[in-house]
Amino acid sequence: MRGGNGFFAAPEAAANGAFLQDDVSDRLRGGIVKLFMDPVYPSNALRKCHADGTFEDVGEPYYNQDEVDQLVLNAASHGLQTAIHCLGNRAIEQALNTYERVQREIPRSDARYRIEHFFFADPGQMERAASLGVIISHQPAFLYSVGQGFVDFIANAGLSIPPLPYRSFLDAGVTVASGSDFPCAPVEPLIGLYGLTARRSREGDLIAEEEKLSPLEALRTQTINSAVAMFRDDEVGSIEVGKRADLVVLSHDPTLVDPESIRDIVVQQTYVDGDLLYSV
Repeated sequence: MRGGNGFFAAPEAAANGAFLQDDVSDRLRGGIVKLFMDPVYPSNALRKCHADGTFEDVGEPYYNQDEVDQLVLNAASHGLQTAIHCLGNRAIEQALNTYERVQREIPRSDARYRIEHFFFADPGQMERAASLGVIISHQPAFLYSVGQGFVDFIANAGLSIPPLPYRSFLDAGVTVASGSDFPCAPVEPLIGLYGLTARRSREGDLIAEEEKLSPLEALRTQTINSAVAMFRDDEVGSIEVGKRADLVVLSHDPTLVDPESIRDIVVQQTYVDGDLLYSV
């Protein structure tokens, strides 16, 4: 396994820049501070829109605007990447405000700031994320495990953007990095790929069909885009000369089969650094 460690940051933690940037090995690296802006689903910092045109704020962000600004400014002053957990539109707006301020005060051409989840957004927030160069770290397996629950939640909140709108993300110019959020959602990458392409829940419900991605687009979000999100695209994320030989051998080509059958594909072999670590 190869990955990066996102440190959950108490206010004083971001000041310890040298420690957080240390690499344990080539398979475990630091360098990223993770913040929670709001609670987990379904208790999000959300602005609901009612049928009569009135609004209602539900849930509370963990930080006010100045608090999160100072945390991210502190991390940025040490050259650290930041990932902010945001589910509700109010939390997303705060995070976007923060990244806009940080880029204004500590401009970096390749900061790769991230928002984790970005589930319940308002119109315009995707385009704003794209304009700021913010990477959206998403978890498509939730389409399979939660499915219709997200549809009902969005309808109850009066939001207009469908759940996990991958086509809209790409059309807006956002870099989407797909992961699992295990144990909150299934860990299997092929379940995530099924969600991205077939958009069916475990119960068989079709969720916002217009937001489907092609298998190749979906694979990119899981591979090279995720490597970009970790600042590791120079060594992993694609099969190229000069990169680490981290790869799997599958029973079927997911770009050629019907997306409805992707979840039935079998992983036959797994290689890390060219070493065979798993075989059926």
